[in-house]
Order: sequence, then structure tokens, then C-alpha cells
Amino acid sequence: MSSGEPGRGRGSSGPRPGLLVAGLCVVIASMATGLASPALPDIAASLHMSAAAAGLLVSATSAPALLATPVAGVMIGRWGRRAVLVPALLVFAGGGLAAMLSPGYPALLAARLVQGTATGVLLTLSLVLVADWAAATSLPKALGRNGAVNMASLALLPLAGSVLTAAAGWRAAFAPCLLAIPLACVVALWLPDVRPAARGGASPVPPLPRPLRSHILRSGTAMAAALACLFGVSFTVLPLRLQEHFPSAEGLWGVLIGLPLAAAFVGALTAGRLLRRWQPWTLTAVGFALFTAGFTVTATTASVWLVAVAALVYGSGFTLISVSMQTLAARLATEPYRTSLLANWGTVGRAGQAAGPAVAGLMVTQTGTGGTFLLGALLAAASAVGSTVLARVDGS
Repeated sequence: MSSGEPGRGRGSSGPRPGLLVAGLCVVIASMATGLASPALPDIAASLHMSAAAAGLLVSATSAPALLATPVAGVMIGRWGRRAVLVPALLVFAGGGLAAMLSPGYPALLAARLVQGTATGVLLTLSLVLVADWAAATSLPKALGRNGAVNMASLALLPLAGSVLTAAAGWRAAFAPCLLAIPLACVVALWLPDVRPAARGGASPVPPLPRPLRSHILRSGTAMAAALACLFGVSFTVLPLRLQEHFPSAEGLWGVLIGLPLAAAFVGALTAGRLLRRWQPWTLTAVGFALFTAGFTVTATTASVWLVAVAALVYGSGFTLISVSMQTLAARLATEPYRTSLLANWGTVGRAGQAAGPAVAGLMVTQTGTGGTFLLGALLAAASAVGSTVLARVDGS
């Protein structure tokens, strides 16, 4: 299938395989970190490495994913979705197999870098496929469902990794990555391709106009701030704060750390309805306000139950920001700029996810866990003000 607006021209009824494949791409990409994290202690013991070296096996996927995202946009725009998606899935599976069979730390680290590269391509393709296949009126709902799949994957895959590691050792934790192979076969045989009309082969990717670049910078920066808050402050600092201030509630630590994901999952299923009534930048401002409130409470309360409520609050805020900014980017991503716009938007946004944990870890050493949460609240408050201004200026 070759079309300038393939998905937007489709009706709201009938099968849309691209949306299903988009969700499965998110699940596969989430395996890169979700499955490996619980296996780190066993990996460190088996390969006789330090905890820091083992932790690098998780973070090693972030930088390649970030660097691969803009390159993926160029490749998808030139050669079509299927021609890039099938190799990306096979490369991801190959990285998982190499991790399972790796004889030592260097080989395992190299396998993780390969998987990180494929992850950047898969996440970009997931967003592009939703923009391709979702009808214009159902775009926020489709993006919300994709976000819900992402949150569910982030919550459930570590559990799967733990079970596999306990049952068969750390190498077994990478076995689900091989599911990318049957998905690649299904995509190659079943998914109708979507590519820009081309003359005799690969289609050139035109440069983005200045107004679109400006939109990418604004919405991508908002997404980067939200990801930095969630992955940096919440996921990195919250476990440390619970250990310091709530040792008696050790049995609840895992639940408290997972509550933002649970709230984000539920919120992602309903965010599409809110976008029918409210502008994306308005909902983004509300989302950052929820981050501000939740982080402030977490930094100052002595009640573990208020920490739980705060986690639900800022988890809901993340969903409002994520779905709103993805919707805004996808609405602007018309052909022939779709793939390059979404890839560049993803690059800006994921920079926050990549840098957030490192910056938060540094801040903890300087200001403590409470001070880091307050700094996160300050970042969220500034982002809320900026989003409010943009809601008035852009009118979107």
C-alpha cells in the first residue's frame, strides 16, 4: 500500500492491523529493560562483575535507542514501514539470542547495545504506525491505548523476568526477546506496507519546515521533562526515599514504586476522551501541575499512605502529558514529513528519559532524596507555566 495519508483516509470501522502491530512493537521494545532488570543480581554473580557494571547493562540500551531514533525516521521515510520494521525485529531478537549465549561481560554488553539500537527503531515505528492507521477522529484514543500497552509492559515484564530468572537462570530472562521473530514473519506476510509515493525506489525525505521544527522542539521538550520526572525522579529516587524514611513499610515498596505505572495505565485508557474537550497544551499544564503536587507531597510527608496517593497523582499527570504531546505531534505529522517529524520529536523527548536518572542520581548526592523531589517539583511547576502560556499562544 502506498499513500500520502493512508491511515487518515480509513474509516473508524474495520480491521486496522497497523494499530495491533504498533502495540506489539511497544511490548517488544519494552523487553529491552523490563526483562533484564530483575536478572542483574544473578548476572553480576555469574559473571563476577560489580553492581555498577551490571547496572550498565540496563542503561546501555538508552543511548543507542536515542541515537537510532533520527536515523530510523530517515530510513522509514525512504524505504517504507515494513522494510525497516522486519529487520529491526530480527536485530532485536538477534541481540536477545546473543545475550542468552554470551560467554562473558563484553559480549553481553555488546548484545545489549544491539538491542538498544533496535529499540529506538521499534518505538519510532510504533508511533508512525499509529499515525498511519488511526482515523483522524480516533487518533487520541489510539495513542492512549498504545500508551496503556507501554505502561502495562513496564509493569509486567519485570515480573516475567523475575520468574524466568528464578526458574531457569538469568539467560532465560532474555528468551522472550525471541518472540520478535514470529512477529517479523507476521509483519512480512500480513501487514500492508505504507510508504510515500516514490519514483523508482527509495523516496527522498524532505527537510522539515521551520514551523514544524518549532512545534517539535516545544512538544518534545515537554515530553522530555515528563520522562525525566517519571524515570529520573520517581523510578530512581523513590526507592531510595522509601528505604531511608519508610523502612517499616518494606513490604509495600514494590507496590508504591509501581503505583505511578498503574495510574498511568488507567489514565491512558481515558485520556482520549479528555482530548475531545480540552486542548493538548491545557491538559499538559494540568499534568505538570499534578507532578508538582505529587512530588511536593512525597518530599515532605511522613505518611506512607500519602506517598501512595502522591504516586497515583503524578502517574496520572504523566499520562495526560504523554498522550497530549503524542497527539499534538501525530496531528502535525502529515506526509511527506510524518516519519522525520515523529522521529525528531521522539529524539527530543527520549533525551529526558536517558538523562533523567543520571541527573537525579547526581542531585541525590547533593540535596538528598527530599531535595531531589522538590527540584523535580520545581521543574514540573516551570513546565506547567510554560504549557499554560503555549496553550494561549498556540491555541492547541
